[in-house]
Amino acid sequence: MAAAVAFFCWAISLCYIPQKGFSGLVQFGDSFVERQLPEVRALNPYVMEHSMGYDGQFYAQLAVRPDPADPEVQRALDTPAYRARRMLLPWVAHLLGAGRPAWVLQVYALLNVASWLALAALLWRWFPPVGAERTLRWLGVLFSAGLLASVRNALADGPSLLLLAAGMRWLELRRPWLAAATLGLAGLARETSVLAGVAFLDGLRKSWRDWGRTCVQGVLVVLPVALWLFYLRHVLPQEGGAGAGNFALPFSGVCNRAVSLWTVLRGADHVPFYTWYSLALLVSLVVQACFFLLRPRWSDPWWRVGAIHAVLLAFLGDAVWAGYPGAAGRVLLPMLLAFNVALPYGRRWWAVCLLGNLSVVSAIDTLRPVGGYDELRVVSDQIGGGAQVSVSFSGPWFQMERSYWGRSRWSGGPAEVCVENPHGRPLVAEWSFGINSHTPREAFLYVGEALVWRGQLEWNQRNFRTGPVRLPPGESRWRFCTDPAEPDAPTETDPRALAFRVYDLKLEVSEPPAP
Repeated sequence: MAAAVAFFCWAISLCYIPQKGFSGLVQFGDSFVERQLPEVRALNPYVMEHSMGYDGQFYAQLAVRPDPADPEVQRALDTPAYRARRMLLPWVAHLLGAGRPAWVLQVYALLNVASWLALAALLWRWFPPVGAERTLRWLGVLFSAGLLASVRNALADGPSLLLLAAGMRWLELRRPWLAAATLGLAGLARETSVLAGVAFLDGLRKSWRDWGRTCVQGVLVVLPVALWLFYLRHVLPQEGGAGAGNFALPFSGVCNRAVSLWTVLRGADHVPFYTWYSLALLVSLVVQACFFLLRPRWSDPWWRVGAIHAVLLAFLGDAVWAGYPGAAGRVLLPMLLAFNVALPYGRRWWAVCLLGNLSVVSAIDTLRPVGGYDELRVVSDQIGGGAQVSVSFSGPWFQMERSYWGRSRWSGGPAEVCVENPHGRPLVAEWSFGINSHTPREAFLYVGEALVWRGQLEWNQRNFRTGPVRLPPGESRWRFCTDPAEPDAPTETDPRALAFRVYDLKLEVSEPPAP
């Protein structure tokens, strides 16, 4: 368990970008830059190029200026009435950041990280570090696709799960009023958290006095978010399309997701990893739901929490299932936690436990580092004379991406690397790089009209090295192109049209050999 926490902290540390901090976790997209709050734009956070970004960028701006009625705030949000429902994290970040935009933005980006660490400690109450089965359940919650997606995108799901778990712990300790208050706070983080109020319904089987107490506790769970929604209804314009597609007829969303994944698996020569990860998430959620629906235990509050979310699964629409690996894993995090707590121990349940926690297979990919503003490094040796050979990128290159092992760039078609030799004499250049594409194609590297390298591309990365090439004084343009030249069509998980990707491009420059 200590190794798992260390890995998580190390992975998060890789998301730090000099001068940008952890703002990359917020997922600002360049499509919304012009609508950002002035104080956010002044901070110059990390922005994803050619991207809409993700939901965290809107909640982060609510944290910087937590006033949904402000016209500038409303302009900065894509759907103000929808985003402003989940105000607990923005309020907390604004308070901890002392209202200073630079501090608030960093605090907001890291709230999920702090929540993850707190949840890791709290889960030891149910899964102490004794035995492989308990460790698996602990890992299954903390490294689930849903929870890590919340961390990686600075969303409300992780902190709301922490509050839900804390509320359930208070209930187990026979502190129902504290439990109700905690679940009420969870509802302000994510409104569906109030469904956990079914944990109190066991009181309906007791006396009228107990029934009345249960009703009051239920009101305490629902009241904070109900009052806040009532306020928003009177200060914000109501968008009719906000949240459209989140709900649908029973089982239509999950069935559509299963059919779409099956179509990809059956028809593709190469199945991308994200398709397998999406399938793993779907399997895990269906297994969890079946466990609750086929093994009723009304007297167990954890069963009641899991069962109500199993019902919620049936009504989730296509918008929640779409994408990689899909928002359903985040929405149904309470069902995952309830599943691992309520599932009996023993050898006969091992297969169910493994299948119910199958989404952990995407953990390493979900926690991949945020791209940085430092260029895809082209390394050149220092040449006599003190000047440095410089390199820039031209053409349809996309933003640099990072993994645990290196840096890469996708291109949408023929693209150039411009090399500037500031010396008055020719030098010798050699390139080394990895390259791949989604579909088989042949790649070429030209200097001017001279072909210096060619190779066959496929999904698996291949590493190449050119021979020595004369680098004349001034600017040289090195052009990467492919046959076919047309990029692959955008996919469900990536709206970019991509032709090829270059990894860890390295340029070695030296003096020419003596005659």
